[in-house]
Amino acid sequence: KVTAYCPCEKCCGEWSQFAKTATGDNARVCDGVAADPKLLPYRTRLDIPGVGIREVDDTGGAMRQSAKNGIHHIDVRFRTHAEARRFGVKKLDVTVLPKN
Repeated sequence: KVTAYCPCEKCCGEWSQFAKTATGDNARVCDGVAADPKLLPYRTRLDIPGVGIREVDDTGGAMRQSAKNGIHHIDVRFRTHAEARRFGVKKLDVTVLPKN
């Protein structure tokens, strides 16, 4: 399951004011991915169809809850809310890339 978000208040609620990912990256300038770090550790690189290569740098309750239910869920971060809405929700085959 691949969803999308941006660092706005609608997507991130109270956390939007910090604009930081779980790894400390600036969420407003870094295009990353949120996932359950128990399934996909931080800094894992993913090749996402239609998006490109992104790095896991964040997490969220929805991804952790999905993992508890046996669902691999990643949330792709876009710079604007409009981009995230356009992406929507998809079922995609995502490739985990080897470490450099």
